[in-house]
Amino acid sequence: AELDLWSSFSIDFALVGVDRCGTSSLRVGLDKHPEVGFSLYEKGIPTEDYYLGYHQAHRLVPTKKQVNDFNRRFEAHRPKLVGYSLPSLYYVSIAKVAIRFMEIPVVAIVCNPINRVERRFFAERWCHANLSEAIRTTDALDLKSLRAGDCSPTIAELLTPRGAALLEQWEVVPHVRSLLQMFGSRVFLAHQDELKYDTEHFWQRLAKHVGTVDAFPAEHLHRERTNARPGHRTDLCRNASLLKKIQSKLEPEYRGLE
Repeated sequence: AELDLWSSFSIDFALVGVDRCGTSSLRVGLDKHPEVGFSLYEKGIPTEDYYLGYHQAHRLVPTKKQVNDFNRRFEAHRPKLVGYSLPSLYYVSIAKVAIRFMEIPVVAIVCNPINRVERRFFAERWCHANLSEAIRTTDALDLKSLRAGDCSPTIAELLTPRGAALLEQWEVVPHVRSLLQMFGSRVFLAHQDELKYDTEHFWQRLAKHVGTVDAFPAEHLHRERTNARPGHRTDLCRNASLLKKIQSKLEPEYRGLE
């Protein structure tokens, strides 16, 4: 097969994660800027694109066909700036190398470690009363383990050896450090709290970073959180001592994100 360059992909910036920290809000918010569009939409809403994250995850160099297949999405209309979004991209090594060769701006968002861990536990380990409905509403991932009944009725599982392995698997700080080392000033590293307390200034800075010429029109600023879920997820918030114990396990994550 004839080979091509990563830079041949029609991508102008990449939203690389972190999953469960507000990547959907960033994607939907940026899409409101008149100059910005994304590489994949579902029912008119920009969505996650797995093309680089999984389809290309084991290729050091893309083929010309793969590049053409991707770029063909924009034959009818190409926005001025095309964003590529995959919340788990921050830990996919080959995909990060691909983005590096594209020499494009990178956007990542982090959040409170305990909030993110609870969201992941709820999606990947929690025993949902109606698993099919939880999968439909994206509260749960469609995992073989959950369908087989391998789940937990309490987040206290994170204090067990199995939970320790999960916390290690869900670490963010090493990957964030890797992003900063690999991309340097090309990374816009945001914190989820900025979406709540610094709305207009935040979106203007973000739009400028990804390459927009015009400022973000005030009427298009995204002020709502996407995928926000009201109420309790797990038993964490109802147990203060359990909360403190799990937070202590996450101390390296808190220190690393300061």
